[in-house]
Parts: sequence; structure tokens; C-alpha cells
Amino acid sequence: MSSNRADLGAIVYSSDATGPVAETQLVELLERARAKNEALGITGILFFRNGRFLQYIEGPHDALRALYADIAADPRHTGLRILLETDIAERRFETWRMGYEALRETTREAPAGFRDTFSEIEHADSPENVMRALNELTIWFRARSGRA
Repeated sequence: MSSNRADLGAIVYSSDATGPVAETQLVELLERARAKNEALGITGILFFRNGRFLQYIEGPHDALRALYADIAADPRHTGLRILLETDIAERRFETWRMGYEALRETTREAPAGFRDTFSEIEHADSPENVMRALNELTIWFRARSGRA
């Protein structure tokens, strides 16, 4: 995944699935995304919970813009919202064509003091807070999955 470090960017976005998403559909989506990302030099991670997607993608700016345009045109989701778009000095996911985690669905009110990092990313009030919450979610994912 080599690319000029000065040309690296990252996008964090969220969206809503337009309908129920079966595990088999997610697997198919991931297989296609991983192949496409490898061809474009894109790496990143995708989270899915309660019909919501949250994705971090990184790579060369032109490839990111092209991929995001394809994502925006995909009819399987709506309410697409860029939470962060920034230049980066180095990749966070150098070897991950697309890490993935289906987060447990929540059906009840969270206890007082509970932090919902997934929600914090979507509702962050600054790029710094988006990245802080994304860092926490990434650390959790790496520890849980045993990925370096």
C-alpha cells in the first residue's frame, strides 16, 4: 500500500441502511469492498450497528474521492454524512483492506456514565473529538480481534 505520504487523506462517514441487512449481505459487501480497496490503495475499517454504518477510509486523495463518490451513490444506504475529512501523515490501517466489526445491537437505555463511542463519533463537535473517539473504538477493536 505504498503512496506518497503527502497525498494521504482520511474520511470518516456514517449512514443508515435503507432496509434490514443480513449477515450474508455484509459478508458480500466486505468481499467486494476489500477487492476494490486493494485496487485503489485504500485501507480502513467498517463498523455496523442497529442499521447504522460508520466507516473510516484512508488512502490517496484521488482514490478516496472516487471511492466516496461510489459510496454516496450506493442505494443500500441513506443519510450519508461526512464526520471528518482530513490529510494524514501516515496510515492507521496499513495492512487492513477493510477491518470489520458488527457491533452488538442495543435495545435498552444505557446505564448512567456509559460511553457509547460509536455514537460519540457521529455526534462529535470537532475533528479532534471525532479522531479521539475513533482512536478509542480502534483500540477496542484491535484488542478484541487480536489484530495488531
